[in-house]
Amino acid sequence: MRRGRLRPRRSSIPAARMRTCSSSTSSRRTISSSPWGTASWARRIRTTTGAASSARKSSWEPGSTIGWRRSRRRSPRRHERPVGMKARSMLFTLYGDSIERYGGEAAAQSLVVLMGALGFSSQSVRAALGRMVHQGWLHRRRLGRRSFYALTPRGRLRVEHGTSRVYTLDHRPWDGRWRILTYTVPEGKRSLRDRLRRELSWLGMGPLASGAWISPYDLHEHTAAFVDAHGLQAYVAEFAGQHLGPAADQDLVARCWDLPAIARWHAAFVGAYRPRFEALQRRLAAGDVTDQAAFVEKIQLVHEYRKALYVDPWLPGELLPADWRGRESARLFFDYYRVLDPPATRFFEACFEGPPDTRRRAAPAARFRTAVA
Repeated sequence: MRRGRLRPRRSSIPAARMRTCSSSTSSRRTISSSPWGTASWARRIRTTTGAASSARKSSWEPGSTIGWRRSRRRSPRRHERPVGMKARSMLFTLYGDSIERYGGEAAAQSLVVLMGALGFSSQSVRAALGRMVHQGWLHRRRLGRRSFYALTPRGRLRVEHGTSRVYTLDHRPWDGRWRILTYTVPEGKRSLRDRLRRELSWLGMGPLASGAWISPYDLHEHTAAFVDAHGLQAYVAEFAGQHLGPAADQDLVARCWDLPAIARWHAAFVGAYRPRFEALQRRLAAGDVTDQAAFVEKIQLVHEYRKALYVDPWLPGELLPADWRGRESARLFFDYYRVLDPPATRFFEACFEGPPDTRRRAAPAARFRTAVA
């Protein structure tokens, strides 16, 4: 009997419900669409191709039946996520805004459900969780066959520094002292030096001179953690003291931070989000906002507003102009957030699942503070 290539049996599934997914090899496979997206993928389909699994994953499409077992709960409707939004960055936002208020540890499946509501596929969420564990931001704990994720001390320190600035209306009063960090990192460690500069900028410090950065706030806990983690103890020194002139402190601020650029960022935020806030108020009055829609809008609002952390050091009021635009954007963010929070919290609580060996917090702490911590 002559041997030949086996022909696949014709499927009885209607052609309208079939989708073909090509891989990097010459083989093709046919899969049926799932009506509930990635959270309800029913089974794995074995293929005859010998290509590596990584090559196959690169061609998988959200909504197919490849890759994950059927979810135990029906996933919420997935919203379209904004272009360019990354799962890793959104997980930081979700932990800082919501999960830390409920004990800080979440089941992997509940993270998939919550992120799915924000438009992320199950694969992208699980891949981002794996990267964050590898990078030291998250810790994974297994209980039986289930995984639970919580921020590491390093991750919590970073998130708390961001939330202490974002969720506030008034900046902390200044004690009149400046904190100074100097570094002399050799040229052979240029990449590490660049990382140090990016970290100092994110913390809100300003460059006074080459190799010297200043801040009106005590950031020693954060800078020391970074220096220790990267072995920079021999190249860094920190000081605290008073500025004796000859210029005024406000002139020093104008020298170290681009206040006009920061003000333009806040003006752009107000210009973009005030019309959205007014539209939201009209939709709420008409009863046209679901809990899930409120959750999605709130998390996306926080995600957008926290981008100010990369441009605004949240300087003390004594060092800022009287008509500082940051106050207007902070008030808008506060009012917008306060309206969305009750229905958004209902949706979050319906989807969130913490570890079974930890008691769930009954009443999370208030999100907004009176001043920067």
